[in-house]
Order: sequence, then structure tokens, then C-alpha cells
Amino acid sequence: MSILRRLALMVLPFLVFSCSQRDFDSVAEGQKLLRRDAEWADLATAGKDIEKIVSYWSDDAVLIFRDSRCSRAKRRSAHT
Repeated sequence: MSILRRLALMVLPFLVFSCSQRDFDSVAEGQKLLRRDAEWADLATAGKDIEKIVSYWSDDAVLIFRDSRCSRAKRRSAHT
């Protein structure tokens, strides 16, 4: 058996199984996002614990304020 044919036989199952459909419930995922957003909004409104508030942001988040100032890092924005 040629090397090319062996390679094709080894790769074929990978391609078939990696392209299979996965179940995704967009309504449930949407509800999860809304709950997380409500949790963050409650924390931000209370304004008591800045560390918990910024914990919802990614490390590379960009914050743009009304006067056009930007803060690019979670840690830097938490300490300024």
C-alpha cells in the first residue's frame, strides 16, 4: 500500500468526525449571557468592589470613556 493511500486512510476518519454537528441551544446560551450581564450590572451599580467589577472583563479589554480617554489593561484600569 502506498504512503499516500495510508495517509489518506488515516486522515479521512479525522475529517469525518471533526466536521460533525454539535448541539447548540442559542436560547439557553442567551439566557446565560443575560444572567452574567445582570450580575455585572448589579456589581457596577453598587460600585463597592472594583476587583469584582473588572473580573468580568478580559485582560485585553479596551474601555472608552465619554471624554475619549482610553484604558487598555484590566489591571491598569482598576488602579487608575
